[in-house]
Amino acid sequence: MFAEQNAERNRTKQNDSERNKTTSRRDAMAEIDLKQEVRFNPYRVRRFGLSSTQEAKALLYLERQGDTPRKFLARLFDLRLVERLVALGLVVHRGDTYGITESGRAVLQGCLGDDHGRGVA
Repeated sequence: MFAEQNAERNRTKQNDSERNKTTSRRDAMAEIDLKQEVRFNPYRVRRFGLSSTQEAKALLYLERQGDTPRKFLARLFDLRLVERLVALGLVVHRGDTYGITESGRAVLQGCLGDDHGRGVA
């Protein structure tokens, strides 16, 4: 009986360890994506209604990653910044995740402009 319990405990620890490795890999990939940085023009960002290039970076991150859990976003961005994007209608908050809206994509395309081959007509 004790041997079975120990075996089950070890399996659970291994599963937890694998889950943590997957989570840390995802965090590392997210940081790499942001470090292969797109440089936003602050004047263009303001022209499209954002107050900082960090907001544009958050939109870019959400577009690249898709729906993202709150805790991952909190590691990369100030959540007040993300909540401001929600208030502007550029990001949607679904349960515990955040995702970019169509209007958020349009603003992001405008912020990126022709420099990245994604200009607005």
